[in-house]
Amino acid sequence: MSNAKISQGDSVRTDDCVDVLIITALQEERDAVMRQLVNCEKVQRAGMPTYYRSCLRSDSESDRENLLVAVTELTTMGNSPAAAHTTQCIQCLGPQYVLMVGIAGGVKEKVQLGDVVVSSKILYYEFAKETTVGTELRIDERTADSLLLDRARNGEKDSH
Repeated sequence: MSNAKISQGDSVRTDDCVDVLIITALQEERDAVMRQLVNCEKVQRAGMPTYYRSCLRSDSESDRENLLVAVTELTTMGNSPAAAHTTQCIQCLGPQYVLMVGIAGGVKEKVQLGDVVVSSKILYYEFAKETTVGTELRIDERTADSLLLDRARNGEKDSH
């Protein structure tokens, strides 16, 4: 990014804390998020993944809160590497909110770039057991957070 500054240091400082951590799987997803932010600062510290830091200012008249945002891209695909990367970022940056942002196999006819899609259920499908008759999938189904679903279902669509 042309507007990124590089900060390097030997350790993570408390001033590295952010309000929101945004994680992407692909560079194109990270770049799309960063195009929505201003004055992104590239941060590289010993022992933690590279991230880009920015301040997101509220446009709302009733809400003047600014949020410090960190954007990071996963370096390796798969649940274990993603969990390690995410955990490391959470421990170092202490975000209140963590978002996984990207195309997520989106269907072009049903969603547009910038749409927010919230799932009511999450299926973790990697658990399996090899048996004498083949692979037995052990799908672990989780229900999404009820407050998140409420906000998604009752939110107002941005009029911009």
